[in-house]
Amino acid sequence: MIVLGSYYSFGNIMTYMTSYMRQNGSPNITYSDFIVVQSTYGMTQGITMPVIGYITLKIGENVSILIGTIVFSLGCIVTHITIQKELWMVAATYGFISSLGQNLALIPTITTAMKWFPKHKALISGVIVSGYGGGSFIFNQIQTNYINPENFLIESSGQDYGYFTNPILLNRLPQLILLLGGIYFFMSLLGALLIVQPCEEWYNDIDQNIDNNTIYESWIDILKSKELYLLWISRFALQFFSQVIGGFYKTFGLTFIYDDHFLSMVGTVCSIFNCSGRLFYGYLMDKLSYKVAASIEAIVLTVFTATLYFTSLLGEQTSSQRCMEILKNETHFINSTITETSIDPELCGSLETPLAAKITFAIFIWVLFFTFPGTYAMQPAVCTQTFGQKYGGMAYSLLFTGDILNNLMVGMLSKPLIESTGFLGLFLCTSAWGIVVLIATHNCYCFKMKCPFSCIELNKEWKKKTIYGIPIFGLISLFGGILVMLVLGSYYSFGNIMTYMTSYMRQNGSPNITYSDFILVQSTYGMTQGSTMPVIGYITLNIGENVSILIGSIVFSLGCTLTYITIQKELWMVAATYGFISSIGQNLALIPAITTAIKWFPKNKGLISGVIVSGYGGGSFIFNQIQTNYINPENFLIESSGQDYGYFTNPILLNRLPQLILLLGGIYFFMSLLGALLIVQPCEEWYNDMDENIDNKTIYESWIDILKSKEFYLLWISRLALPFFSLVIGGFYKTFGLTFIYDDHFLSMVGTVCSIFNCSGRLFYGYLMDKLSYKVATSIQAIVLTVFTSTLYFTSLLGEQTSSRPCQERNSPLAAKITFAILIWIIFFTFPGTYAMQPAVCTQTFGQKYGGMAYSFLFTGDILNNLIVGMLSKPLIESTGFFRLISVYICMGYCGPNSNAVLSQISKSIQEQYSNYGYIEK
Repeated sequence: MIVLGSYYSFGNIMTYMTSYMRQNGSPNITYSDFIVVQSTYGMTQGITMPVIGYITLKIGENVSILIGTIVFSLGCIVTHITIQKELWMVAATYGFISSLGQNLALIPTITTAMKWFPKHKALISGVIVSGYGGGSFIFNQIQTNYINPENFLIESSGQDYGYFTNPILLNRLPQLILLLGGIYFFMSLLGALLIVQPCEEWYNDIDQNIDNNTIYESWIDILKSKELYLLWISRFALQFFSQVIGGFYKTFGLTFIYDDHFLSMVGTVCSIFNCSGRLFYGYLMDKLSYKVAASIEAIVLTVFTATLYFTSLLGEQTSSQRCMEILKNETHFINSTITETSIDPELCGSLETPLAAKITFAIFIWVLFFTFPGTYAMQPAVCTQTFGQKYGGMAYSLLFTGDILNNLMVGMLSKPLIESTGFLGLFLCTSAWGIVVLIATHNCYCFKMKCPFSCIELNKEWKKKTIYGIPIFGLISLFGGILVMLVLGSYYSFGNIMTYMTSYMRQNGSPNITYSDFILVQSTYGMTQGSTMPVIGYITLNIGENVSILIGSIVFSLGCTLTYITIQKELWMVAATYGFISSIGQNLALIPAITTAIKWFPKNKGLISGVIVSGYGGGSFIFNQIQTNYINPENFLIESSGQDYGYFTNPILLNRLPQLILLLGGIYFFMSLLGALLIVQPCEEWYNDMDENIDNKTIYESWIDILKSKEFYLLWISRLALPFFSLVIGGFYKTFGLTFIYDDHFLSMVGTVCSIFNCSGRLFYGYLMDKLSYKVATSIQAIVLTVFTSTLYFTSLLGEQTSSRPCQERNSPLAAKITFAILIWIIFFTFPGTYAMQPAVCTQTFGQKYGGMAYSFLFTGDILNNLIVGMLSKPLIESTGFFRLISVYICMGYCGPNSNAVLSQISKSIQEQYSNYGYIEK
C-alpha cells in the first residue's frame, strides 16, 4: 500500500514533470493541462475496477496482488521514455498502466486484512489503507531531495512564471523516474510475497454474528440495493476533494509561497496526516457509525476547502531586488552548470512569504489530507459490513465507476475554472460537493444512526438530563442556535455595508448606481425569503432540522463569499449572490433553529423564541464594527459636493471592500458551522409530555388545515405590514443619517448599539407575550413603531451643520445626533418583536409539528412588501426626499397590527385568558 500510495505524491512531482516538458518540446503545457494524467489514472480506475474485481474472484487475491505490483512499477518505468515525448503518452504510462496495476493489487490487499480481523473491519481497513496514505511521506522527500537539493526557485515573472526553468534541476527528472520505478518494484514484490490468506472457517465463524442479517446472495443483488447507490454518490462526490487538493495544493501554494523546500515539507507531513486520518476515521466508524463518521468528514472537508483560498491573502511577499535581477538573468546558466557570476546566497535572499500565510496554508492542507482519505478506510469496511465478506470487495469495486465521471469533470473543468475564476472558484465549486455527501449519507438508513449530525448517538436518558430543571442539551442547543442566528443576523448590517458597496461600484465601472438602486439587493433577499420559505419549510420536514441548519449555514456563507467576485461586475450579480443565495441559506437555517429551541423549552415559547432570535438581532453588533473598523479605520468622509455627493471615493477605503467580503464569508462559515454542530434534537417524548397541557386543544392535523384557518391569515397580514418598518429603517437609516451627520464612525456606533436594542427587544417582546398575550404585545409594538417612525425625519431639522476652515470637517449639531440615535435605537428595539412572537404564537396555535410550517407560510408576505420597497423607494426619495418615503411606509406598516383589533382568537387558551387589549383578565 505504501507503493500504491505514491499516487499522492503526484501533486509534488507534477510541478517538475510539467516544467520539464515545457523546456523540452512542449512550451505551452500548463499545470491545468497536466492534470489529464491524474484524470486518466482515476478514469481508468473507475472503468476497469468492476472488471478487475470479477477477475480477482477468479484468479485469487494473491495472484492479483502480485501481478498488480509488477504492472504498477512498469507504468512508472516506461514514463522515463514518454516524459520526453508527448503528454498523452505520459497519461498512457503514468496514468493508465499504473492505474491498472493499482486496481489489481488494491482491493484484495484490503479485504485480506479484514478477513483476518472481522470484528474490527473499519479499524483494520484504516490500518491497511494508512500505508496507502503514507506513501507520499517517503516519496515526496525522495523526489524533492533528488531533483532539487539546491532549492531552486520557480520563475516569478515572464512566460514561465510559476514554473521551474533551471536545467540542472530539470535534467535530473528522467533518472528520478527510473529510480522510483525500481523502488516501487522491489518494495511491492516483497509485500506481495508476505501476504497469506486465512482459512475460510476463520472469518466465517468469527463474523457470523456481525453480518447475519445480510441478504445479498449474488452480485446482482448488490446492484438492486439502495445502499450501493448512496455509497456510490458519496464516493463520487468525495473524490473531487482528493483530486483537486491532491493535484493542486502545491500549484496553488506556489502562487504565493516561493519556497519549494517548504512546500515539499508540507507534502511530506501531508502523508503523515493522510496515514493517521485513515486510522482515525476507521476507529471512529467502529465506535460510532458510518453515518456519523462520514458526516463529520464531509463537514470538515467543506469548511476547509471553501476557505483554503483565503490563506493566500495573509500578507504580501517581499524579495531582495538584487535577487530578483539575478534570478531573471538566464545567462548565468550555461550547459547545465553555474558560472562564477552565479547567485551569491549572502547577497540574494529567497522570496519571502509572510509566516502567517505559510503556517495557515500548511494547517489547512494538513487538515484536508487528514480528512479526505477517511472514506478510503470506511467504505471498504461498510461494504463488507453491508454486503458480506463474499461480495463486499465486489461492491467496493463497483463504487469506483464514479471515478470515470469525476475524473473526467476535473480534467475538463479545472483549466477553464482556474482561468476564469482563479483558485477561489475551483475551491468553492469543490466544497459544494460536501453538501451532496451529507445528503447521501443522511439517507443511508441502513448504517445504524438515528441522529446523523450529533457527534455521539445520545440516548433518551442523556437527552433528558437537567440542571435545576433546565435540560443540559437544551442549553447547548440554544447556544448553538444563537451562534447560527448571529451569523444570519448580519443581514441587519446591510445598511452599513451598502454605503461601501455602492461607493465601490460607482468607482469601478458603474458610476450611475445610487443607494436607491442598491436597495434591490435587500429586496431580492426579502422576496427570495418570501417565495421560497414555504417550499423550504416542506423540505426541512423531510430532511430533518439539523441537516437543514447545516446546509443553510454553508449556503449563507457561500452567498457572501461569491460576492467577492460579483461586486466587481454588475448590480444584478450582487443581488444574485448577496441577495438570492444568502437568503436561501437563511431560509434553510432560520426556522429549524428557532423551533428546535422551542421544543427544548415548550412551556416558555415566547421567551425562548425571544432568546434565540435575539442572536439574530445581535448580529450587526459584531459585524457593523468589523466592517467599519476594517474598511474605514481612518474615518474617511463622504463627498460633500459634486457628482459623488454622499458617497465614499477614497481609493484606500474602497480597495479594502473585496477583502472585507472574503473575511466576512469566512467568519460566517466558521461561526455558523460551530453552531450547527452544537444543536441536538430532543426526544419527541420530551416536548410531547411537557407540552401536552398547552397544545392539547389543537385541532390542526395537517398543513392543509393551517391554510383553512382564520388565524393564519390574520397573522399573515401582520407579517406583511410590520416588515415595512424593518426594511425601510434597516436599509436606509445610515443613508438618511449621512444627509446631515458627517461622521461615519458615529453612524457605525449607532448601528452597533442598534444591534443591542435589536437583540434585547426580541427578549422583551417574547417575555411580554408569555406574561400578557400576543395581542397585547403586538398592539404595544405597533403604537411605538408608528409614533417614533413618524417623527424620525424631524431629527434632520435640529440645527445646521458647521465646518472648520483649516480642517474642512463638518460638524452636525449635538442635539441632532443624540435625537437621531435615540429614535433609531427605539425603533430597532421595537420592530424585531414580531420575529420573537410569531414563531411562538405559531407553535402555540398550530402545534409543535406544524408550527414551523405555519411560520414558513407567513414569509410569503415578504414577496409583496419587498417588491413594494424595491419599486417605490427610489422614486419616493428622488421626488420628495426621505420625508415622503417614511410617511408612505408608516401608513402601510400600521395596517397590519390593526388586524389584531378584529382577531377574535389566536388560540383556544388565549381566548379564555385575555381580552383584546386588556392586560390580564382575572
